[in-house]
Amino acid sequence: MGGSIVQHGSAAYVIEVGPVGSTSITYVLNPVDGGAALTLAAPYSAIECQLLDWPDALQLGWMVAAAWIGTVAVLFLARAIKGGDDGRDS
Repeated sequence: MGGSIVQHGSAAYVIEVGPVGSTSITYVLNPVDGGAALTLAAPYSAIECQLLDWPDALQLGWMVAAAWIGTVAVLFLARAIKGGDDGRDS
């Protein structure tokens, strides 16, 4: 929102973002026509970033490993059923 212009009543203000705290963001509203600036502290609740942690990465790693093992097993079975290469040159 920083840098945008908002209309409040008959005056227009340019929004600047002030200090950001752990529970609020401070906005400074500077009048376009000049004059005293208004300050607004807006409360907010921060949301956890919910990045992957070790248990999540481990679970994803096992799923990828299971997919590779399943792929190798299917290829092995297909080769066995088809009478695949026994290592001898014909």
